[in-house]
Amino acid sequence: MTKTISIIGATIHGNHGAEAMLNATIGRLREFEPDANFVIFSYLKDADRKVSKDNTIQICGASPTDLVFIMLPFSILLALLKIVRLGALKQFFPAGVRHMSNSDLLIDLAGVSFIDGREKFLPFNVLTLLPAILLGIPVIKFSQAMGPFKIPLYNFTARHILSCCRQIFARGDQTADNLKMLGGSKIKWRVASDLAFLLKEEDSLTDHGIETGLEITKKLNALRESGTKIIGICPSSVVAKKAGQPYIDNFVRLIEQLLEGGNAVVLFPNATRADHMDKSFNNDLPLLRSISVAICDDQRDKLITVQEDIYAREISAVISLCSMVIVSRFHAMILALLAGVPPIVIGWSHKYSEVMKQFDMESQVSDFKNAEIRDLQAMIKSTLDDNVRLRNSINDKLPVIIAQSRSQIEYVSNLLCHEI
Repeated sequence: MTKTISIIGATIHGNHGAEAMLNATIGRLREFEPDANFVIFSYLKDADRKVSKDNTIQICGASPTDLVFIMLPFSILLALLKIVRLGALKQFFPAGVRHMSNSDLLIDLAGVSFIDGREKFLPFNVLTLLPAILLGIPVIKFSQAMGPFKIPLYNFTARHILSCCRQIFARGDQTADNLKMLGGSKIKWRVASDLAFLLKEEDSLTDHGIETGLEITKKLNALRESGTKIIGICPSSVVAKKAGQPYIDNFVRLIEQLLEGGNAVVLFPNATRADHMDKSFNNDLPLLRSISVAICDDQRDKLITVQEDIYAREISAVISLCSMVIVSRFHAMILALLAGVPPIVIGWSHKYSEVMKQFDMESQVSDFKNAEIRDLQAMIKSTLDDNVRLRNSINDKLPVIIAQSRSQIEYVSNLLCHEI
């Protein structure tokens, strides 16, 4: 019997870390279930439909408006109708609710969820899961960072919602400890590496961005052939919003110093919405433009700035041509590790360090509040000087990390085969 797998918490357009997880999830599950139907519940459904090249995948709305006014109320109504054996009336319900009701399971690909201090995202964290829970659809949360749960409202909400999940995959030891303290045996969890570690080039769900990617990589290859070291830099609009102007100023100073040292710098995004340059949500392009225009004109010959939409496949290609990368986007870090390229991370939560710890590289992670230019300069020099050893170390550890990530796919495959 053909299985239907619904996925929420990720999009093709916008955040390309989420796209990388989405691509890898569908790509690897198709290896186990080649005939499976996939439904993506996207908060950018119109953009995703526009760029998707796979017409077999259904894309339904999961924006806050969709969740509040369509998915939740109609799921409640359908759940009540099922109690009185009138579930057949779902044929008259909105498409998203019908697809959810017909699903064999729901996979949540949220990169982070139920984290103290992210108050405005708490309703969204709940609403992405609640319709499936109400309809009795098994929910599996693929590897993500969660907690801490010190704020009473977060603790109460997370404990009750997460205990309804069939399985939760913690992305590292700190998330595992948070879950252990939250729910004891009531919450079913295990540790697994990020889904993007399973990404392959052929997994891409879109062909948009190919021409831009080829143009950038052509320039980078020419620089490599000339013997120039390329430093990749991936800032984050999320961190910029938290840190303010000093974050931008520090990157400008850092890039100018790298260029003065004879290096080339490629300034690349991991979230793009070129059609909405007035918005910073899931869009690093305005930030890249602000940094780029602040660089002195006489230093621009070896600065390459991505100014258009590129996607996970093209971002991976750019990273692979770098000697090292300095990133604030989590999945730019993951894609660097996957390519064997040593990253330096300027982040904002435990999600970075708990992954880098698995590569014995947690010393390469700095909180944006404490990231000093002088410390970063020393770290960059050390990373370049020790580049070969670091690359070998990353590549030695990757097989274990990839196998751990793959355990999530195997879990879902076994669940679909009724072996769990």
